[in-house]
Amino acid sequence: MALVIGVVSQKGGVGKSTCARLIAREYAHAGWDVKIADLDVSQGTSFDWHVRRLQQQMQPSVAVERFGTVEQALKARAHYDLLVMDGAPHSTTATLKIVEPSTLAVLPTGLSLEDLKPQVLLAHELVKKGSTSGNWCSRCAAWETATRSTNPPGTTSRRRATACCPDRSPRSWPI
Repeated sequence: MALVIGVVSQKGGVGKSTCARLIAREYAHAGWDVKIADLDVSQGTSFDWHVRRLQQQMQPSVAVERFGTVEQALKARAHYDLLVMDGAPHSTTATLKIVEPSTLAVLPTGLSLEDLKPQVLLAHELVKKGSTSGNWCSRCAAWETATRSTNPPGTTSRRRATACCPDRSPRSWPI
């Protein structure tokens, strides 16, 4: 079963798709079989990026597919090492559905108070709804789960999932 990273935001234009693509590309470069689930079907930023990469024959290969629902996207994870869910803007029930199965939830934001405030409120709402249990990484502000363990490809020991901050990650993890 794939490691799942969810990238969600209360607002559009804060870098969700950019973060999702960067994470996916780095894992693919490290040899992981990766898929991005583009859940913003109206804009499809990650899907458009995928088309440009195919036209340019860029490597590493990263599969990208548009999905109308989180449930559809989660069905694809059985075939990959990593599923990155690129959420649509605005907090909806789908946002909670993205975060619940995620080992790591990334909540990118702009630098202004107007951008930061909705993201902090979203983070608190996700915790309040009990979507996950874990800790905020004090260095990069990513939410890391404390209860889920993963077996990265090529390893046999189970370890706590930590996909943020390079010096805290297991060596086999690219970020």
